[in-house]
Amino acid sequence: MGQQYIGSAILHHLEGFHVQSFDLGTLLSDSTRTPEAAMIQLFVEARRHTPSVVYLPNVETWFATISDAAKSTFRSILRNINPTESVLVLGLSDVPYDELDPQLKDLFGYSSESYQELVPVSSAERLKEFFQILRYYISSKPTDYPDPDKRRKRVLEKLPAAPPEPEKIPTKGEQKQLEKKDMQLKNLLKFKLSGLMDLFKNRYKRFKKPPIEDFHLVHLFEPPPPELNIQPAYVKQGDKIVEVATGKSYYNMDLDIIEERLWNGFYSEPKQYLKDIEMISSDAVTTGDRERIIKASEMVANAQVVIDEIAMDTQFIQACKEMHQREIAKQKRILAEMSLNGSVNGPPLPNGTVAVSTVTEELPAILPSAGESEQATVTQVQSETVVEIDIEFNGTTEAKLKEQADDDVEMEEANSNIDSAVVENSEDAVTTLKTEPDSVSKSDPTPEPEPEPPVPAPEPEEKADVADPVPASPIPEPEPEPEPEPEPELQLDEELLSQFESRLVSECTKNELVVEQLEHINTCLVDTIWKHRTSWDRNSIIAHLHNSLDEVLKAVSATRQ
Repeated sequence: MGQQYIGSAILHHLEGFHVQSFDLGTLLSDSTRTPEAAMIQLFVEARRHTPSVVYLPNVETWFATISDAAKSTFRSILRNINPTESVLVLGLSDVPYDELDPQLKDLFGYSSESYQELVPVSSAERLKEFFQILRYYISSKPTDYPDPDKRRKRVLEKLPAAPPEPEKIPTKGEQKQLEKKDMQLKNLLKFKLSGLMDLFKNRYKRFKKPPIEDFHLVHLFEPPPPELNIQPAYVKQGDKIVEVATGKSYYNMDLDIIEERLWNGFYSEPKQYLKDIEMISSDAVTTGDRERIIKASEMVANAQVVIDEIAMDTQFIQACKEMHQREIAKQKRILAEMSLNGSVNGPPLPNGTVAVSTVTEELPAILPSAGESEQATVTQVQSETVVEIDIEFNGTTEAKLKEQADDDVEMEEANSNIDSAVVENSEDAVTTLKTEPDSVSKSDPTPEPEPEPPVPAPEPEEKADVADPVPASPIPEPEPEPEPEPEPELQLDEELLSQFESRLVSECTKNELVVEQLEHINTCLVDTIWKHRTSWDRNSIIAHLHNSLDEVLKAVSATRQ
């Protein structure tokens, strides 16, 4: 009778009520509890959320499958429900009411209002409408059916790439909150690394001084006078210091510098601290001192263990990375603003370092000399600007510009004198170039030699070597497409089709088929049409449909016996 459709329709109508399904899958799916325990739990939920529905699909099969203990449990629970409780027990069955088990009937009561019986469908018009799709499939041409072998793949539309999301500019309140959060984060990082720093200072005192003493590197910061031609013992190459005699390069890192960086807020991530410790180990390997190498390796191992323990807090590490990116972006933004104002030229500098930038401007000027123009380059006096960048503990960056007043006054006067000289010379050059040729000839007593007549270029004597133009190859005409073959005529007898429909409806009515059996017949007939979809003789398909219908009806009759 199609009770799965009827049950779904009833539950849809009761939408909003609490429904507990007592089907076999729910009762027997959990191996850790018995069906009796599952029934009790489901009934407790149903009574707690009234009004509720207790749903029993295929109730005749359900009652025959469960054990006697489960039947007794279900019956006792139903008897304990008060008449005032709004609990509906809904069961569906394919078996007529008179053929049901008396114990099952006892669960629903003996009143005529406790059950509703559905009569099988007997209207020929409704059955004809149900099988209407078969007429459409039989009347269709073979070309109307989709061919799986020649089916074109769906081509997805190429969409343009989505634009990047605009960068969110924090407000002043959000910026202050971020700065406060960064300050707290840096203090927490200092606290986590302070114990390790104290251990290194007490245990590895030999690394409190760099491999190269500071007095050997004074010439790198204060260059000697040019008259002293002295070969320095150490030169700077990138981030390292190279010993000229041996060619060894050092980072020249020590624990005192690391401690200053730690408490001055230089480190934003734990890996920056570990990198500086590894620099000390690299310098120890470069020196070749065995005792120094062993102690440096021990120090790196201790630092690595502590850094790994800190890295286990993924949220803290992610917050440190975000803080580091904010500091880099803020430093770049400040340096960009200063460069736009003409204060700083060059890449960003490390914290606490002092950079001297030299600005050189070249002004082209046209100076006349003996009737010919020459381009001279006037180089202005170089100006030096000292920029000092400091990063405070809370991550903020301040740029302080210090200019030397006395030197600037002298340089401005020199620049003004040079600019006036350049302007005067350029004006003289322009007036000289604009004078007429007659005035130039009068001032020069020597007559100009007459220009010699131009000698015509000899023409080539032999023209036979000139290659003839190659005629363009004709464009081949496209081959004409073959005309499509005419489609065969579709052979379909409407009378045979009507006879098949009449027989189909009459057989279903006579056998009193339920919904599941009607669906099975419809599926078998559609499958037969699909197998013979390439045939233009549709009358032969009708003959195959008669055979398929006979087989299905024979199988249905066998199940009823």
